Amino acid sequence: ALLQAAVRTGCALRLTDPSPDLLELGGELGVDMWAVVGPHRGPQVLEAVRSAAVVEFQLTSMGPDGGLTRAVDPWNADDSLTTSVELMRSISEGSPVVVNTGPVADRSMLRQAARSGADAVMVQGLSRSSRMHGRRVGTDPLGAVASMVRTVARTKRPEGVPSPKLVVSGGFKDALEAVKAIALGADVVVFGTAPRIALGCTLCGECGEGDCPKVGHGLKAEGGRPDWKTEAEGLTAFLGRLTTQTRSVLAQMGLASVTEASPANLEAYTYDAAAVTGAPLAGYGETLPMWLH
Repeated sequence: ALLQAAVRTGCALRLTDPSPDLLELGGELGVDMWAVVGPHRGPQVLEAVRSAAVVEFQLTSMGPDGGLTRAVDPWNADDSLTTSVELMRSISEGSPVVVNTGPVADRSMLRQAARSGADAVMVQGLSRSSRMHGRRVGTDPLGAVASMVRTVARTKRPEGVPSPKLVVSGGFKDALEAVKAIALGADVVVFGTAPRIALGCTLCGECGEGDCPKVGHGLKAEGGRPDWKTEAEGLTAFLGRLTTQTRSVLAQMGLASVTEASPANLEAYTYDAAAVTGAPLAGYGETLPMWLH
């Protein structure tokens, strides 16, 4: 269902520890496969890294209490992000490498990631699925985008290390929020929970190994799990609405492309919002002075 929707919409597909066979099939269908690898190294993970169009490795793991904890990466003997990035890039034969630093509030880790040589750094806010699982680590990423952009831009990097792209995730539900994030300086916005809902997820919080226990078993008496074609139709419809909404939002801004969006196209209706985001304050008509330094 995921591959079918990705083929029909041209979207990239981000999967955690995907099987090499799935990555190969996605490549044959022309889908950009984004592989998320965890702290466990094995033959299948290595093959996934080799086959992926984009490789992401995470610096956090789920703790026993449902919170996020810092995980030591066993791929990296000297605990150096730079070494990890070089290793992933070498195994993937040059595919872009994304370092997922975890919660948006962890600025020190964001600075380390910006100095690592990664092609992009990714930060996560408190998503709807995080609440579903009782995880309370993180904040709204939209309000922090502008500050994170500044953090990355002001981080001193070794000579020859370019500034990485910024990927934001967690809590984004529609095109308006995505366009706002890009206008504030994000390069990529990741949707996670909304596409899952489009596939039929009920956010029950009882995720287990393999098939969803609620849809695969608990709802069997009510008609069972939708076939993959039905799931693909639901996800394709969601992505289609997202595209249509994006075009509508850009038209209201007078823009032809989302890459043209900037804080000047936004307007903050409270002083606090203007102070946090750097968007012009309504009535004042300009960015607040603290953003001009």
